Amino acid sequence: MGGFSYPNNFHLEADFVPDAIGAAGLTGIIVLIVLMVLMVVTALAVICYIFQSLGLQAIAKSRGIRNSWLAWLPVTWMWILGSISDQYQYVVRCNITNRRKTLLILGIVANASYSVYDLVTTLFSAMGNAISVRMGALQQLTLFGLVAIGLAVVSTVVEYICLFDLYRSCKPDKRVGFLVLSIVFPVTIPFFIFSCRKEERGMPPRKQPAPQPVEAESPIEPTEVIVEDAPEETAEEIVEEIQEISEEE
Repeated sequence: MGGFSYPNNFHLEADFVPDAIGAAGLTGIIVLIVLMVLMVVTALAVICYIFQSLGLQAIAKSRGIRNSWLAWLPVTWMWILGSISDQYQYVVRCNITNRRKTLLILGIVANASYSVYDLVTTLFSAMGNAISVRMGALQQLTLFGLVAIGLAVVSTVVEYICLFDLYRSCKPDKRVGFLVLSIVFPVTIPFFIFSCRKEERGMPPRKQPAPQPVEAESPIEPTEVIVEDAPEETAEEIVEEIQEISEEE
């Protein structure tokens, strides 16, 4: 045909199968990289959680805060962090605060809001193609998402306030640096808390218990020595002794 010529060695399988194998190999490499990244992120998250829980529990125990084991639970660790902040404010600043309750409530509400938001998003994607219904649902979903984001921001701000009190109570000379790094690199928070577990430089000295009075040893009571009276001699015995003495002379 015209001036077009086709090579005689053109084979469909020979030319396209290697490209398909190469694409499958590239996809496998990408999947492997993604899995490795997920494994590293998961391991780092577990390590951070363990360090944070150990640090919060140790600080709570050393300061007499009850139920320090709550530091290991996903949301209730906020109660322990807020309790550490409340104790610092009361002992050092003479302020009565309820940050433990505020932080716990905000954490529960924020997490619940995100869960509901994800559920609603899933339902929204599974809805029909009715434009009016989808537009109304989209407006409600956007509003709910903004509320969830606002709650998360408020919860984060209160959390950083409590963290600043923790840093001030443990290492007051490094409190600003720790807070700035915690905001810029949140992954450092668990390690900062863990490093503070044995420090109380920002807290007033503990009251030493009063020494117990030493009981005086009871004096040794003198034992009474009972001396038996010598038996009285009779008159006859005395006369006999006088006679014996006179005879000897």
